Amino acid sequence: MRPIASKMGLNALIFSFISLTLSATSVNAEESEYRLLLAGGGLATCSSIALKNCTKQGEEALSAVAAKTTMVISISSKSIDSLEVGRWWLPEREEIKRKWLALLRKMAVEAKTNQLPKRGFIDHIKASEVTLSGKTVKGRDLINQLTDAEWFATLDTLEVPQFRDGQRSQEVVALQYNKNPFSVEIYQQFIQMAEQVRAKRLGVEGQETAPRVGVVTASSRDPFEAVDFYTGVFAAAGAEAIWIPIDAALLATLSDMAPDRCEKLAKNRENILKSFNRAAIYPSLVTRQKQLCEKPERILFQLSQLDGLFFNGGDQSLTRAAFVKPDGSDSEWLALIRKRYEAGELALGGTSAGTAVMSGAEGQTSPVMISNGRSYAGLTHGAIGVAPPSARCAEQSCNEATTAPDALTYQPGGGLKFFPWGVMDTHFSERGRQGRLMRLASDTQSRWGVGVDEATALLVAPTKTGADFRVIGQGGVYWIDTATTERVETPRGLKLKQGISYYLTRDDLASMSLQSDLSVTFAPWKKPVAQESAISKRMTSEDVLEGSHYKQLAEAFCYSSSNKANGRSYKRDPEWWLTLEKVKQTKSSVAEVDVNGQKARWCSYQNLVVSFEPR
Repeated sequence: MRPIASKMGLNALIFSFISLTLSATSVNAEESEYRLLLAGGGLATCSSIALKNCTKQGEEALSAVAAKTTMVISISSKSIDSLEVGRWWLPEREEIKRKWLALLRKMAVEAKTNQLPKRGFIDHIKASEVTLSGKTVKGRDLINQLTDAEWFATLDTLEVPQFRDGQRSQEVVALQYNKNPFSVEIYQQFIQMAEQVRAKRLGVEGQETAPRVGVVTASSRDPFEAVDFYTGVFAAAGAEAIWIPIDAALLATLSDMAPDRCEKLAKNRENILKSFNRAAIYPSLVTRQKQLCEKPERILFQLSQLDGLFFNGGDQSLTRAAFVKPDGSDSEWLALIRKRYEAGELALGGTSAGTAVMSGAEGQTSPVMISNGRSYAGLTHGAIGVAPPSARCAEQSCNEATTAPDALTYQPGGGLKFFPWGVMDTHFSERGRQGRLMRLASDTQSRWGVGVDEATALLVAPTKTGADFRVIGQGGVYWIDTATTERVETPRGLKLKQGISYYLTRDDLASMSLQSDLSVTFAPWKKPVAQESAISKRMTSEDVLEGSHYKQLAEAFCYSSSNKANGRSYKRDPEWWLTLEKVKQTKSSVAEVDVNGQKARWCSYQNLVVSFEPR
């Protein structure tokens, strides 16, 4: 099923939402040849599964389309019986298995319907309990005792195949009804980058045909689930969109030299990705991947024909495992992608995990790739170069976890190594990640950390001496320079003193070589705060390591005549104390613009001194 959109419709959307308000002030950055787009996640997109991201008109249009709207779980006796014989149950887990199946069977008897949306299924489990041998077993406790394999096998085995008239129901994307114009702008920007690459490579012929954009869904535990969404997005944005079925299970399968190796693909998918029963849900996609497994040279051919390649969000460790061999060397796929990218023949992009995985420099130990963690835990305990805990355990208590759910972890070997200028982080200001990024950069001698906000992207144009950058979208990109940061041991922990921070927002430009400082040019339509309008008051924040409190404090500081601002953590053992300080080199520039009837405010700054101290 095709997305409900056209390229013409998207251009009209972007102009009506963004260009009319900023056309008089936008920066002309055409001199730079951007080939890497790094989005911070949170690209809220109107689709049949995410109607909350649609306008009212979009909700009505999608409601009239036969499309997939949610994942459906069956709790019938028959479906639960199929769980009992799964090979993921280990002999030593027999007691957990007995409790789990008893709970599910009790739910099946008591439920008013034997089919539930995924969220409803999980809520029902947490609210249920069963009595066995005179003891009450609560679903809320039991779900945390399951291993990842047991939990995901449950979801995947009980998932209901969704077909209509013999065709699989698909998620439908409708970008022209998007509430958030910045998400659309970022998708469209990537298409433009691919178009430029195609025109340069093919000349006039390339200008007359749509760019060919490949999407990689390797960041997902279930790589098939995101295929419809991403191909739909880029088709709607004006590209010929193609799914490239590379994932960690496929790379592991092809590393096996046995003649029947592709018969092991499904089992490898279970063992590596914890993804089960996918042939029943996505039969054509599973078949296509197996066919390419049997003729892997076709994957290289597909990669050779692309103008752009986009990496999805999810888990960057899974993406790395899909492209990097266990010894740290490039797979054939990654080697070809790197060759074409460096030759200017391919644009690359990613969002969330697809951005974080770009960190790293060939032949160097830094920058590393971040893989997990929260600011409070990162500042308190430091960064550790181990595998991250399960994403499921990071969201809730999980007995399988060997690493604390909020631990700051990283991959010492870096990611795909297309961004050598710093450690990339995402969902940045929205999740208060400034503390974890500064600590990770300092601990790993990576010097620079770079955090991208949601619905925001950093555009990268490689140059002979380094790179040029531009920020687009809703939020900003935070840079922290730890080259001169002092690390002071105190009785309460490690103090990080005097990092140098930058926050670049829409249309700001920057450049950097691998050896030099960051050079910044604020967008000319932003202006310094007039001294007479600056606010004079004490600047503080009470929960600076969570949510967007750090950003709010720094933004208020932009408009303040004060030279110092403070914030502290909500947790008190230890209490982390943030100090922001303006120095002679500190500069800021601000703007307020009406976007789609709402006020958008941007505050950019450079050379703002940052310190984190435990007390």
